[in-house]
Amino acid sequence: MNKHKRITAATICAAASLFTSCESTGGGWSHNQGRGTLGGAVLGATAGGIIGHQSGKQKEGILIGTLLGGITGNQIGKGKDNQLARARAADVDREMQLERARAAQLELELTRQRELKSLRDRQERAQHELDNLR
Repeated sequence: MNKHKRITAATICAAASLFTSCESTGGGWSHNQGRGTLGGAVLGATAGGIIGHQSGKQKEGILIGTLLGGITGNQIGKGKDNQLARARAADVDREMQLERARAAQLELELTRQRELKSLRDRQERAQHELDNLR
């Protein structure tokens, strides 16, 4: 491998290492954001290398492409993570609504059963009083 290719490979590896360590050190990135950053950086480095090679500035193209690709991938991944978080929150909200409805239904049934028992007790007392009067 010639010197130029080693520098290019080292640059890509360093950027990938940096983005991967940012994801794994608990820096607050979630799954898709980290993956998007890394994927965007790799794609950006590749595109930047190709474009830079055409103008005779491959190293600069790789660096710029890595940076821009990483930023773009980060934002796309962050958007996906936010979308997933909103979907999970909506699922929890729906589940809570169902549980509230079930609880209300059970409470209504309990109220009905108590009222029915109370009515039967009143009937029994009234019948007992009638029997005593006869």
